[in-house]
Amino acid sequence: DRFTCSIRAGNVAFCWGNNFLGQLGDSTSGNNRTNPVAVKGGQTFTAISSGVVHTCGLTAGGLVYCWGDNSAGGLGQDPTLVTGTTGPILVPGVNSVTQIAVGDAHSCALTSGNQIYCWGLNQNGQLGDGTGGSAGDRRHTPGLVSMPGGLTVTSIASGEEQTCAVTSTNAAYCWGKGDSGQLGDGNGTDSALPVLVANP
Repeated sequence: DRFTCSIRAGNVAFCWGNNFLGQLGDSTSGNNRTNPVAVKGGQTFTAISSGVVHTCGLTAGGLVYCWGDNSAGGLGQDPTLVTGTTGPILVPGVNSVTQIAVGDAHSCALTSGNQIYCWGLNQNGQLGDGTGGSAGDRRHTPGLVSMPGGLTVTSIASGEEQTCAVTSTNAAYCWGKGDSGQLGDGNGTDSALPVLVANP
């Protein structure tokens, strides 16, 4: 939302635009950047994903670091202890990550063990573990998404309040907010568990 991040040669992350809550990761907040600024902290990243007010980066070693707003736990930290950070902070409890996807106030990670973990805001079931669905629901520790058994996930992507996964058979599953039909299952309702996207 009004800011952009990218990775340049050497795996250094840069961000620019709105920095109201430190989502650019340059150790400052409140000052917009009209030119790219380097993300501080010394980490290098192979992938980066941004939401509305926070960003996460993936290291070559399969670790996830996030920065920006943490009011809903999207940084993987207890919001009562860490309200936010202007630089990368390690998300504990998840490793061997191969892909990351950040939504509005939730974050997800796909691991080399074919598991998806999500954390942060869960008021629409966007953490995919069968919980949530009430205003204010959130979880700051990564939790396992309840994907149907026997599936191999090849990629993940998050929207504002929903996440989708593609499998090795080219099937797509989505979970979270569905009031505008964004889950693609024909129901137009939220789902706290992954649902199969209808085959057109």
